[in-house]
Amino acid sequence: KSMPVPSGGGVGGLVSKRDQLKNLAQKHSKFLTMKISSQFDSSVVSNGIANGSSSAKNQLSEDDMMAQVFGSKFEEISASKAKYDELKKRQVESHASLTKRQSIVSNIDILKSKKGDLSAKIKEIELELQRLTAEESAVDKQITQAQDSLVVLDNSLSTEAKEIERSMKDMSQNIKLNDSVLDVVQSLQNFHKEMDQAVSNEIAASEASNSEGESKLDLSPYMTSYVACTNDYFNSEFKLVSFLQQRAQKLRDGFPRLEMEIEECTGLGMTSNVVEMKKKLNQMQQNIADDDNIIKALQKEAEEMKSTLAVIMRQYKSTGADAKSFEATCKAMESTISAII
Repeated sequence: KSMPVPSGGGVGGLVSKRDQLKNLAQKHSKFLTMKISSQFDSSVVSNGIANGSSSAKNQLSEDDMMAQVFGSKFEEISASKAKYDELKKRQVESHASLTKRQSIVSNIDILKSKKGDLSAKIKEIELELQRLTAEESAVDKQITQAQDSLVVLDNSLSTEAKEIERSMKDMSQNIKLNDSVLDVVQSLQNFHKEMDQAVSNEIAASEASNSEGESKLDLSPYMTSYVACTNDYFNSEFKLVSFLQQRAQKLRDGFPRLEMEIEECTGLGMTSNVVEMKKKLNQMQQNIADDDNIIKALQKEAEEMKSTLAVIMRQYKSTGADAKSFEATCKAMESTISAII
Protein backbone atom coordinates (compact mmCIF):
# COMPACT_ATOMS: atom_id res chain seq x y z
CA LYS A 1 0.00 0.00 0.00
CA SER A 2 1.52 3.36 -1.03
CA MET A 3 1.99 6.27 1.43
CA PRO A 4 0.08 9.55 0.77
CA VAL A 5 3.09 11.91 1.02
CA PRO A 6 2.66 15.71 0.56
CA SER A 7 3.96 16.76 -2.85
CA GLY A 8 6.93 19.03 -3.53
CA GLY A 9 10.69 18.91 -3.96
CA GLY A 10 10.76 15.75 -6.07
CA VAL A 11 9.19 13.60 -3.36
CA GLY A 12 6.76 12.09 -5.87
CA GLY A 13 9.59 10.28 -7.66
CA LEU A 14 10.98 8.91 -4.39
CA VAL A 15 7.55 7.65 -3.32
CA SER A 16 6.88 6.00 -6.69
CA LYS A 17 10.27 4.25 -6.75
CA ARG A 18 9.97 3.14 -3.12
CA ASP A 19 6.47 1.69 -3.61
CA GLN A 20 7.51 -0.25 -6.71
CA LEU A 21 10.57 -1.77 -5.00
CA LYS A 22 8.61 -2.65 -1.84
CA ASN A 23 5.89 -4.37 -3.85
CA LEU A 24 8.47 -6.28 -5.92
CA ALA A 25 10.34 -7.43 -2.79
CA GLN A 26 7.09 -8.65 -1.18
CA LYS A 27 6.17 -10.66 -4.28
CA HIS A 28 9.62 -12.24 -4.38
CA SER A 29 9.33 -13.19 -0.69
CA LYS A 30 5.97 -14.93 -1.29
CA PHE A 31 7.31 -16.69 -4.36
CA LEU A 32 10.51 -17.81 -2.58
CA THR A 33 8.55 -19.08 0.43
CA MET A 34 6.47 -21.28 -1.87
CA LYS A 35 9.61 -22.50 -3.69
CA ILE A 36 11.35 -23.44 -0.45
CA SER A 37 8.43 -25.59 0.67
CA SER A 38 8.02 -27.42 -2.64
CA GLN A 39 9.97 -29.31 -5.31
CA PHE A 40 9.53 -29.87 -8.99
CA ASP A 41 11.09 -31.91 -11.80
CA SER A 42 12.17 -30.20 -14.99
CA SER A 43 13.14 -33.43 -16.78
CA VAL A 44 9.72 -33.76 -18.44
CA VAL A 45 10.09 -30.39 -20.11
CA SER A 46 13.68 -31.11 -21.17
CA ASN A 47 12.71 -34.48 -22.70
CA GLY A 48 9.86 -32.86 -24.56
CA ILE A 49 12.18 -30.26 -26.07
CA ALA A 50 14.73 -32.91 -27.08
CA ASN A 51 12.08 -35.12 -28.72
CA GLY A 52 10.73 -32.13 -30.59
CA SER A 53 14.17 -31.29 -31.95
CA SER A 54 14.84 -34.85 -33.16
CA SER A 55 11.47 -35.11 -34.89
CA ALA A 56 12.10 -31.81 -36.69
CA LYS A 57 15.39 -33.12 -38.08
CA ASN A 58 13.67 -36.26 -39.50
CA GLN A 59 11.14 -34.29 -41.60
CA LEU A 60 11.55 -34.58 -45.43
CA SER A 61 11.90 -31.56 -47.68
CA GLU A 62 9.11 -30.63 -50.10
CA ASP A 63 11.10 -31.76 -53.19
CA ASP A 64 11.92 -35.12 -51.57
CA MET A 65 8.25 -35.77 -50.83
CA MET A 66 7.26 -34.77 -54.40
CA ALA A 67 9.88 -37.15 -55.82
CA GLN A 68 8.50 -40.02 -53.75
CA VAL A 69 4.96 -39.31 -55.01
CA PHE A 70 5.79 -39.00 -58.76
CA GLY A 71 8.65 -41.51 -58.92
CA SER A 72 10.36 -41.61 -62.35
CA LYS A 73 7.98 -38.93 -63.70
CA PHE A 74 9.29 -36.30 -61.24
CA GLU A 75 12.08 -34.94 -63.49
CA GLU A 76 9.76 -34.72 -66.52
CA ILE A 77 7.06 -32.88 -64.51
CA SER A 78 9.65 -30.49 -63.02
CA ALA A 79 11.00 -29.63 -66.50
CA SER A 80 7.46 -29.06 -67.86
CA LYS A 81 6.66 -26.73 -64.97
CA ALA A 82 9.81 -24.65 -65.61
CA LYS A 83 9.03 -24.41 -69.36
CA TYR A 84 5.43 -23.38 -68.65
CA ASP A 85 6.57 -20.59 -66.32
CA GLU A 86 8.94 -19.26 -69.00
CA LEU A 87 6.22 -19.24 -71.70
CA LYS A 88 3.82 -17.48 -69.37
CA LYS A 89 6.42 -14.77 -68.66
CA ARG A 90 6.97 -14.16 -72.42
CA GLN A 91 3.22 -13.93 -72.97
CA VAL A 92 2.89 -11.23 -70.33
CA GLU A 93 5.78 -9.23 -71.83
CA SER A 94 4.21 -9.31 -75.34
CA HIS A 95 0.90 -7.98 -74.03
CA ALA A 96 2.46 -5.27 -71.87
CA SER A 97 3.00 -2.76 -74.68
CA LEU A 98 -0.64 -3.06 -75.80
CA THR A 99 -2.15 -2.50 -72.38
CA LYS A 100 0.26 0.25 -71.28
CA ARG A 101 -1.39 2.99 -73.39
CA GLN A 102 -4.87 2.03 -72.22
CA SER A 103 -3.67 2.22 -68.65
CA ILE A 104 -2.17 5.72 -69.16
CA VAL A 105 -5.35 7.07 -70.80
CA SER A 106 -7.47 5.66 -68.01
CA ASN A 107 -5.18 7.23 -65.44
CA ILE A 108 -5.43 10.67 -67.12
CA ASP A 109 -9.23 10.53 -66.96
CA ILE A 110 -9.09 9.64 -63.27
CA LEU A 111 -6.69 12.50 -62.52
CA LYS A 112 -8.88 15.03 -64.37
CA SER A 113 -11.90 13.90 -62.38
CA LYS A 114 -9.90 14.16 -59.15
CA LYS A 115 -8.78 17.69 -60.07
CA GLY A 116 -12.40 18.74 -60.57
CA ASP A 117 -13.35 17.34 -57.16
CA LEU A 118 -10.44 19.17 -55.52
CA SER A 119 -11.41 22.48 -57.14
CA ALA A 120 -14.95 22.12 -55.81
CA LYS A 121 -13.68 21.34 -52.33
CA ILE A 122 -11.36 24.38 -52.41
CA LYS A 123 -14.33 26.64 -53.15
CA GLU A 124 -16.28 25.08 -50.28
CA ILE A 125 -13.35 25.58 -47.90
CA GLU A 126 -12.94 29.21 -48.94
CA LEU A 127 -16.61 29.88 -48.19
CA GLU A 128 -16.35 28.07 -44.84
CA LEU A 129 -13.24 30.09 -43.98
CA GLN A 130 -15.06 33.34 -44.64
CA ARG A 131 -17.92 32.22 -42.41
CA LEU A 132 -15.60 31.17 -39.59
CA THR A 133 -13.67 34.45 -39.78
CA ALA A 134 -16.88 36.41 -39.34
CA GLU A 135 -17.92 34.14 -36.46
CA GLU A 136 -14.52 34.62 -34.79
CA SER A 137 -14.88 38.38 -34.98
CA ALA A 138 -18.30 38.16 -33.32
CA VAL A 139 -16.93 35.93 -30.54
CA ASP A 140 -14.09 38.43 -29.92
CA LYS A 141 -16.66 41.15 -29.40
CA GLN A 142 -18.59 38.95 -26.98
CA ILE A 143 -15.40 38.21 -25.02
CA THR A 144 -14.62 41.93 -24.75
CA GLN A 145 -18.15 42.66 -23.52
CA ALA A 146 -17.96 39.83 -20.97
CA GLN A 147 -14.59 41.05 -19.68
CA ASP A 148 -15.95 44.59 -19.27
CA SER A 149 -18.91 43.21 -17.34
CA LEU A 150 -16.56 41.18 -15.13
CA VAL A 151 -14.50 44.28 -14.31
CA VAL A 152 -17.64 46.18 -13.34
CA LEU A 153 -18.83 43.26 -11.21
CA ASP A 154 -15.45 42.85 -9.48
CA ASN A 155 -15.36 46.55 -8.63
CA SER A 156 -18.78 46.25 -7.02
CA LEU A 157 -17.82 43.29 -4.79
CA SER A 158 -17.38 43.79 -1.05
CA THR A 159 -14.05 43.17 0.70
CA GLU A 160 -15.29 39.82 1.99
CA ALA A 161 -16.48 38.74 -1.46
CA LYS A 162 -13.13 39.68 -3.01
CA GLU A 163 -11.30 37.65 -0.36
CA ILE A 164 -13.54 34.66 -1.11
CA GLU A 165 -12.85 35.09 -4.82
CA ARG A 166 -9.08 35.13 -4.26
CA SER A 167 -9.26 32.09 -1.97
CA MET A 168 -11.28 30.14 -4.54
CA LYS A 169 -8.74 31.03 -7.20
CA ASP A 170 -5.91 29.73 -4.98
CA MET A 171 -7.90 26.56 -4.21
CA SER A 172 -8.47 25.92 -7.92
CA GLN A 173 -4.73 25.48 -8.39
CA ASN A 174 -4.73 22.84 -5.64
CA ILE A 175 -7.68 21.10 -7.30
CA LYS A 176 -5.76 20.94 -10.60
CA LEU A 177 -2.72 19.59 -8.74
CA ASN A 178 -4.91 16.97 -7.05
CA ASP A 179 -6.28 15.82 -10.42
CA SER A 180 -2.74 15.50 -11.81
CA VAL A 181 -1.54 13.53 -8.80
CA LEU A 182 -4.63 11.33 -9.01
CA ASP A 183 -3.68 10.32 -12.56
CA VAL A 184 -0.20 9.31 -11.33
CA VAL A 185 -1.67 7.34 -8.41
CA GLN A 186 -4.06 5.48 -10.70
CA SER A 187 -1.17 4.62 -13.03
CA LEU A 188 0.79 3.23 -10.07
CA GLN A 189 -2.22 1.20 -8.97
CA ASN A 190 -2.53 -0.31 -12.45
CA PHE A 191 1.21 -1.09 -12.41
CA HIS A 192 0.86 -2.88 -9.06
CA LYS A 193 -2.11 -4.88 -10.36
CA GLU A 194 -0.10 -5.98 -13.40
CA MET A 195 2.80 -7.04 -11.17
CA ASP A 196 0.44 -8.96 -8.89
CA GLN A 197 -1.04 -10.75 -11.88
CA ALA A 198 2.39 -11.59 -13.32
CA VAL A 199 3.65 -13.02 -10.02
CA SER A 200 0.38 -14.92 -9.47
CA ASN A 201 0.71 -16.49 -12.92
CA GLU A 202 4.31 -17.48 -12.17
CA ILE A 203 3.26 -19.04 -8.85
CA ALA A 204 0.40 -20.93 -10.51
CA ALA A 205 2.72 -22.25 -13.24
CA SER A 206 5.25 -23.31 -10.64
CA GLU A 207 2.60 -25.10 -8.59
CA ALA A 208 1.55 -27.03 -11.69
CA SER A 209 5.17 -28.07 -12.28
CA ASN A 210 5.58 -29.08 -8.64
CA SER A 211 2.94 -31.80 -8.98
CA GLU A 212 4.93 -33.52 -11.76
CA GLY A 213 8.35 -33.98 -10.14
CA GLU A 214 10.18 -34.94 -6.99
CA SER A 215 13.77 -33.78 -7.56
CA LYS A 216 15.32 -31.13 -5.27
CA LEU A 217 15.18 -27.54 -6.55
CA ASP A 218 18.14 -25.15 -6.55
CA LEU A 219 16.74 -22.19 -4.60
CA SER A 220 19.84 -19.97 -4.81
CA PRO A 221 18.71 -17.99 -7.92
CA TYR A 222 15.37 -17.19 -6.27
CA MET A 223 17.08 -16.24 -3.01
CA THR A 224 19.54 -14.02 -4.90
CA SER A 225 16.69 -12.21 -6.64
CA TYR A 226 14.72 -11.77 -3.40
CA VAL A 227 17.68 -10.43 -1.40
CA ALA A 228 18.57 -8.00 -4.23
CA CYS A 229 15.00 -6.68 -4.40
CA THR A 230 14.83 -6.30 -0.62
CA ASN A 231 18.15 -4.43 -0.59
CA ASP A 232 16.89 -2.07 -3.32
CA TYR A 233 13.73 -1.46 -1.26
CA PHE A 234 15.65 -0.56 1.91
CA ASN A 235 17.91 1.83 -0.04
CA SER A 236 14.86 3.52 -1.57
CA GLU A 237 13.11 3.66 1.82
CA PHE A 238 16.21 5.27 3.36
CA LYS A 239 16.23 8.00 0.69
CA LEU A 240 12.53 8.77 1.23
CA VAL A 241 12.73 8.83 5.03
CA SER A 242 15.87 11.01 4.92
CA PHE A 243 14.18 13.40 2.49
CA LEU A 244 11.12 13.77 4.72
CA GLN A 245 13.23 14.24 7.86
CA GLN A 246 15.31 16.95 6.21
CA ARG A 247 12.21 18.68 4.85
CA ALA A 248 10.54 18.72 8.27
CA GLN A 249 13.72 20.02 9.93
CA LYS A 250 14.01 22.80 7.34
CA LEU A 251 10.47 23.91 8.17
CA ARG A 252 11.27 23.85 11.90
CA ASP A 253 14.35 25.98 11.31
CA GLY A 254 12.16 28.63 9.66
CA PHE A 255 9.87 29.03 12.69
CA PRO A 256 11.94 31.61 14.66
CA ARG A 257 12.31 34.00 11.72
CA LEU A 258 8.63 33.80 10.78
CA GLU A 259 7.51 34.29 14.40
CA MET A 260 9.77 37.34 14.67
CA GLU A 261 8.29 38.81 11.47
CA ILE A 262 4.76 38.24 12.82
CA GLU A 263 5.69 40.08 16.02
CA GLU A 264 7.18 43.00 14.08
CA CYS A 265 4.18 43.32 11.74
CA THR A 266 1.80 43.15 14.71
CA GLY A 267 3.66 46.06 16.34
CA LEU A 268 3.40 48.07 13.11
CA GLY A 269 -0.33 47.38 12.80
CA MET A 270 0.03 45.47 9.49
CA THR A 271 -3.05 43.33 10.12
CA SER A 272 -3.40 41.76 6.67
CA ASN A 273 0.26 40.70 6.62
CA VAL A 274 -0.05 39.20 10.09
CA VAL A 275 -3.07 37.13 9.02
CA GLU A 276 -1.26 35.76 5.98
CA MET A 277 1.90 34.95 7.96
CA LYS A 278 -0.10 33.16 10.66
CA LYS A 279 -1.77 31.10 7.95
CA LYS A 280 1.66 30.22 6.58
CA LEU A 281 2.88 29.29 10.09
CA ASN A 282 -0.12 27.01 10.66
CA GLN A 283 0.41 25.37 7.28
CA MET A 284 4.08 24.76 8.10
CA GLN A 285 3.12 23.14 11.40
CA GLN A 286 0.57 20.93 9.64
CA ASN A 287 3.15 19.90 7.01
CA ILE A 288 5.63 18.96 9.74
CA ALA A 289 2.99 16.86 11.52
CA ASP A 290 2.09 15.13 8.24
CA ASP A 291 5.76 14.34 7.48
CA ASP A 292 6.34 13.00 11.01
CA ASN A 293 3.30 10.71 10.76
CA ILE A 294 4.40 9.42 7.36
CA ILE A 295 7.94 8.78 8.63
CA LYS A 296 6.53 6.67 11.49
CA ALA A 297 4.39 4.66 9.06
CA LEU A 298 7.37 4.08 6.73
CA GLN A 299 9.53 2.98 9.67
CA LYS A 300 6.84 0.49 10.70
CA GLU A 301 6.75 -0.99 7.19
CA ALA A 302 10.56 -1.22 7.18
CA GLU A 303 10.42 -3.21 10.44
CA GLU A 304 7.89 -5.59 8.87
CA MET A 305 10.09 -6.08 5.81
CA LYS A 306 13.07 -6.73 8.11
CA SER A 307 11.10 -9.41 9.98
CA THR A 308 10.05 -11.05 6.71
CA LEU A 309 13.70 -11.13 5.57
CA ALA A 310 14.72 -12.86 8.80
CA VAL A 311 11.97 -15.49 8.40
CA ILE A 312 12.91 -16.21 4.77
CA MET A 313 16.57 -16.53 5.74
CA ARG A 314 15.75 -19.11 8.45
CA GLN A 315 13.58 -21.09 6.04
CA TYR A 316 16.31 -21.05 3.39
CA LYS A 317 18.94 -22.27 5.84
CA SER A 318 16.59 -25.04 7.00
CA THR A 319 16.78 -26.57 3.50
CA GLY A 320 20.50 -27.20 4.02
CA ALA A 321 21.54 -24.70 1.34
CA ASP A 322 24.66 -22.55 1.72
CA ALA A 323 23.51 -19.15 3.03
CA LYS A 324 26.87 -17.51 3.81
CA SER A 325 26.81 -15.05 0.90
CA PHE A 326 23.21 -14.03 1.67
CA GLU A 327 24.00 -13.58 5.35
CA ALA A 328 26.87 -11.27 4.39
CA THR A 329 24.54 -9.21 2.20
CA CYS A 330 21.96 -9.01 5.00
CA LYS A 331 24.64 -7.88 7.43
CA ALA A 332 25.62 -5.10 5.02
CA MET A 333 21.95 -3.99 4.98
CA GLU A 334 21.88 -3.50 8.75
CA SER A 335 23.34 0.01 8.69
CA THR A 336 20.75 1.16 6.16
CA ILE A 337 17.91 -0.47 8.10
CA SER A 338 19.11 1.08 11.37
CA ALA A 339 19.21 4.52 9.73
CA ILE A 340 15.58 4.08 8.66
CA ILE A 341 14.22 2.71 11.93
